[in-house]
Amino acid sequence: MSPCYANLLHVKMKTKKLCFRIIAYFLSILILFQSCASYQGSYNMMDAFKSKREVKLLTNRNNHLEYRKIDTLDGNWVGVKLTNSKLEYEPIDTQSIVKIKLKRSKQSEQKEGRIIIGIIAGIVLGIVLLVSAVNNASFYGDN
Repeated sequence: MSPCYANLLHVKMKTKKLCFRIIAYFLSILILFQSCASYQGSYNMMDAFKSKREVKLLTNRNNHLEYRKIDTLDGNWVGVKLTNSKLEYEPIDTQSIVKIKLKRSKQSEQKEGRIIIGIIAGIVLGIVLLVSAVNNASFYGDN
């Protein structure tokens, strides 16, 4: 194998390794953003009542119940739904509730959106800097 061919092979391997690193970095960022959800956490009934936000309940029969908010009526927990432009109060059996999730507030969604835009801008800038560094690098040992 000629020395020129060996250097060319070495350059190709370095370039492939760099491309795989960039792809791996990009995929790991995508996986990180996959974990974002519109409903968050597990709360109790009092937290859901105080928050006045939309609620998703999971029962022990694996049923998902969604309400505009949780309220009390005559000392009992009720879920408030909007059907046909009317508020409907549905009693909640607290013994059957396994998990309570609250919908994120608009402020937290906006804050997360700004963070995501900042991260994407940082990634794009990093890739641009990396590509320019690779283009200016000397793989042959020349100065």
